[in-house]
Formats: sequence, structure tokens, C-alpha cells
Amino acid sequence: MRLTGRDKRAFATSKPLNLIPIMASRSSFAPSAPSRILWLVALLIGGLGILFHFVQVAELSQYNYWMLLTGFVLLVVGTAYRNV
Repeated sequence: MRLTGRDKRAFATSKPLNLIPIMASRSSFAPSAPSRILWLVALLIGGLGILFHFVQVAELSQYNYWMLLTGFVLLVVGTAYRNV
């Protein structure tokens, strides 16, 4: 993609966006630590997902990625919302 003279001038004079202060000033997302129970459940489910990836268990090894994803989603939900 080639820039014309007008595009080059507009690109050279534009200021870079500084999004960090905008994102830091948002008060709608205030992360918090998940509860201990939720953290342990997420750790157990995610750890079993990793374990079942390497150790074949007849009925559970087919769900190893779903277990890992479930553990990660639980941690995200516990971090994003308070008192969970």
C-alpha cells in the first residue's frame, strides 16, 4: 500500500494515541482476587485437564481441553467480579 503526499503529511502530523490513562481511569473494571474456594476448584479442574492430556484415562482424557478451559474461565470470572 503506497501513501500519497497528502496521506504522508497526515500520517506524519498525527499524534500517537495514549490509551493507558484512558484504560486506567475506567472504574467499571476493578479486578479482585477470587475466593479461596473458587481458586482451588479452578486449580483442581485445570490441573486435571493438564494431567489427563498426558495420562490416558478412559472416559476423562477426551475432555482435557474443556477442563483446562473451564478452570481458566472460573479464574477469570472470579477475578472480574467481586464476592464470587
